[in-house]
Amino acid sequence: MNRTPSIWAILAASVCVACAPATAEDAVPPAVAASLEAAVEQGGRPGVVLGYVRDGESVFLAYGRTGNPASSAIGPDTVFELGSVTKLFTAETLAGLAVQGEVSPDTPLAAIWPDRLAGNPVTLAQLATHRAGLPRQVPGEVLSANDANALIEFARSAAPSEAPAYSNTGMALLALALSEATGRSVAGNLAIAVTGPFGLTDTGYEPGQPERLAHPHAGSRDISDSRPQTVSVAHGTGGLYSTARDLARLVEAHLAPEGDAAAIINLALAGTDGVPLGWQVHDNGRRQVFHHSGDANGYQVFVGFRQDTATGVVLLSNASADDGLQQIALHLLDPSVPLPVFGSGDAAEGLAQYEGEYRFASEPDGNRIRIEVDGADLIYVETASDGTLVRRTGLVEREPGLFQIRGIPAGIRFGDAGAAELLAGEDRYELVRVD
Repeated sequence: MNRTPSIWAILAASVCVACAPATAEDAVPPAVAASLEAAVEQGGRPGVVLGYVRDGESVFLAYGRTGNPASSAIGPDTVFELGSVTKLFTAETLAGLAVQGEVSPDTPLAAIWPDRLAGNPVTLAQLATHRAGLPRQVPGEVLSANDANALIEFARSAAPSEAPAYSNTGMALLALALSEATGRSVAGNLAIAVTGPFGLTDTGYEPGQPERLAHPHAGSRDISDSRPQTVSVAHGTGGLYSTARDLARLVEAHLAPEGDAAAIINLALAGTDGVPLGWQVHDNGRRQVFHHSGDANGYQVFVGFRQDTATGVVLLSNASADDGLQQIALHLLDPSVPLPVFGSGDAAEGLAQYEGEYRFASEPDGNRIRIEVDGADLIYVETASDGTLVRRTGLVEREPGLFQIRGIPAGIRFGDAGAAELLAGEDRYELVRVD
C-alpha cells in the first residue's frame, strides 16, 4: 500500500535526518519508519522521536510536533521528561559513586542513618535492584508533604527479599540515601557520577532551554498547566529530563564500555546476585535485552539495548497512550516482536459509552468528574464544586470497563446503564452520571 505522509510529518522527518548521519533512512527499516509515522497520524499523539544505535553509530527519525508554541521542530535535541527511566540514572549514580569509592552497593541504610535506622538490614544494592521489600508507590502523604524525613521513617517497614518487586519507594529512598552519604544534592550526585562521565549535556532535573521542551499531552490535549509535577522527595524515581541524543549516547556507552565510564557500566550491569542495578532484563535463552520504560503523565519513553547484536533503541513521545508504541523499539531489538497497529476506529467508538459527567453519590455538591474521548484515548477531568480544575489526565484500560487514572493510584470501573465507581485501594466510591 502506498503511503502519503502529511506535510508536517515530512518536514519533521527531514529536520531530524539533517541532524543525523546520511545513512538514517538506510539504517531504520522502512516498515519501522512507517510505524513511527502511524503512531503520530493514526495514534493520536503529537510527536515521537526514535534513536537507533547500531555498530557504534546513532541515527534519528522524528515525526510530528513538540506542541510547544516556541518551537515547531522535533528531533534528537528535543527535551522530554523521562518518568521511570529516571530510575536507571539513580541506580547508575550508585554505581558511579561506588566506583569513586564514596559508597558501596553493600552499604546498609543503618550505616547512613545510624540514629534513625539502626539495625535496618536494607542495602543500597537492594534498593537499586527492587529487592528491599518496599511498596510500589511512594506513600501519598510523603508526596503531598514532599517530606524526606517521612520517607526515611517509612524505610523501617522494609523487609529484604530475594525476588525483585518493582518499587518507586525504593528508588526514591536510594537517591536520598546517596545524598545523605555524600553531602551533595540528588542532582549533584547525578552530575558527578553519571552525566559527567557519560558526557550527557542535556540530562537533568530542569528542562534547560524552554524552547526545546516538548509539551506533555493526554491524547492531543496539552496538559502542561494541569499535570502534577514530580516533587523533589521522589526525584530518585522520576522527574528527570533528557533528549534522544543523550539517551542514545548512554546506550552507545553501554554497548562499548570504555574510559572512565566502563567501570560504572560493568558494575551496573553485573549488579548483585545476577540482578543489574536499575536495568530490567528480558532473557528468553536466545537473546538478552536490557531495557527500561517510563510514563510521565504526558510523556512516554523507552531505552533498551542488546549486547550480542550491538544494537540499541531509544524512543520518546510527548503523549501518554496505552497502545503499542513500545513495540516499535522492541521490534528493532528483536524482529520477532510484531510492529503495532495504530488508530482503531472501533476502539474509539467503544470508549464513547463512558463519555459524560459524573458526581460522587455521597457528595452531591462535591467534585465533578468529566470523562471525555480524545481520539483513541479516554480523558479524566476532575473539577471542584466551584469549577476549579483539580486534575486532567488520561485513563488506561486494564481490563474491559476498568481504567487506571494516570498519575495516581486510583481507577474507575464502569458498569451498565451509566453506573460507575471510583476505586482507591480497598475503598469504593459510587459515581452518579448527571448528563
